[in-house]
Amino acid sequence: MRIYLLTAALLLLYATLVYADYKYILGLKSDATDEEYKTARKNIESMGGKVTYEFHSTMKAFAFIVPDNTIATKEQPAFVDFLEEDKTVHIYDK
Repeated sequence: MRIYLLTAALLLLYATLVYADYKYILGLKSDATDEEYKTARKNIESMGGKVTYEFHSTMKAFAFIVPDNTIATKEQPAFVDFLEEDKTVHIYDK
């Protein structure tokens, strides 16, 4: 019974690591046009990504997920300001 539970736990851990989506935030420069925004979004979706949230009030950006992390190694167009991993950020250390 213990071997079965251990095997099941290891398979679950492996599946979580292998099939995990990578989360990113892509920000465009403040002078980026609506057409450039649409192009950036279309490029993400063409790589199998899915936009999960759009930022409009404070900056031109969107959060998205992709099935692999190869996007971090690709050269970014001139209208992209930043690309960063979407993760929890702390402003102080306990």
